[in-house]
Amino acid sequence: MNIRRHAGQVLTNLNDLRLVPNSVVVAAAALVVAIVVLVVVVVVVVVVVVLLLVVVVVVVVVVVEVVVVTVVVVVVVVVVVVVVIVVVACSSSGDRLSLLLYLSYTASLYLAIHV
Repeated sequence: MNIRRHAGQVLTNLNDLRLVPNSVVVAAAALVVAIVVLVVVVVVVVVVVVLLLVVVVVVVVVVVEVVVVTVVVVVVVVVVVVVVIVVVACSSSGDRLSLLLYLSYTASLYLAIHV
C-alpha cells in the first residue's frame, strides 16, 4: 500500500470528523464518561462487599474458636473436679471397686458426648 495514499486517507477521515456536530461529540463523550464511572462504581461496590464478607467470616471464626475453647476448658475443669471429689470420697471409704466403676462410667459418658 502506498504510504501517501494511506496518509491521505487518514487526513480525509480526520476531515470527516470535523463534519460531526459538536452536540454528538459531547453526547458520545458523556456516554463514555458515564460508562467509565459506572464500571468504577461497580468495581468499588464489589470490593467493599468482598471485604465485608471477609471481615464477617473472620469474626465468626474468632467467636466460634472462643466459644469452643471456653466449652472445652469448662468440661475439662468439671471432669477434673468430679474425679477429684470421687477419688477423695472413695479413698476415704476404701471402696476401690465403686471408684473404678464411677471413673469408667464418667469416661464412657464423656466419650459418648464428645465423640
